[in-house]
Amino acid sequence: MNDIHSIEEWIKTNAKQLEKKLGIKFNDRNFLLKAFTHSSFINENSDDQFESNERMEFLGDSILSQTVSRYLYDRFPDLDEGSLTRIRSVLVNREMLFRIAVFLDIGKYLILGKGEYVTGGSNKESNLANTVEAIICAVYLDQGQDKVNKFIIHLLEELWDDSFTDDSYFMDSKSKLQQTSQKIYGITPQYELIEDVQVNNEHVFKVNVKIQDRLLIAGQGPTKKAAEQNAAHGAIEIINNLEIQQ
Repeated sequence: MNDIHSIEEWIKTNAKQLEKKLGIKFNDRNFLLKAFTHSSFINENSDDQFESNERMEFLGDSILSQTVSRYLYDRFPDLDEGSLTRIRSVLVNREMLFRIAVFLDIGKYLILGKGEYVTGGSNKESNLANTVEAIICAVYLDQGQDKVNKFIIHLLEELWDDSFTDDSYFMDSKSKLQQTSQKIYGITPQYELIEDVQVNNEHVFKVNVKIQDRLLIAGQGPTKKAAEQNAAHGAIEIINNLEIQQ
């Protein structure tokens, strides 16, 4: 959502749809507007009626961590501090926030600068993950602590996977893929850097992962390591689906 010229226009076009998706009816929809306003839009528009969601991301991150901590403390009374910390790290990381954004289907509502929009900013993991944090802040500021707790817990339970509590889950994706590949195919995966470009002063790396010279999937990220991890994560899903079908 890029061609926005006024607060009233965005709210009229999007607020009701978003409130339905989020299950929240806002008292002040300006909080919702701000949560979806990316800094690239502010950089390209000097209109003071808009403010980016960066400050909201900061507070939303803190609220999310606190709520998840209490949720895990209550849900798993027999787990020690180390286990609770590991599980929390999964539930508050960028990958989980991105999954929440996809689940809520919020990308098309982002208010982006033209440059960010044309380079696929509405689908970028970082933009979507940050917007989820800003939404959490918006719910908190508009509805209070109890409501935001319920909002976060509902999302966690919708996306909950029992594997979150398995030690194997905390192995990084590249290690998991290597273990899986050696077990099934008897060979180590190969990674190939195919692209290193700069978009809006940020590096974007793209990496292919292959097994037995067969291209499985490409991954991208702000560093080569992150791109490899994302490619490995996608490759694991492909292999698992293949194994299920056989």
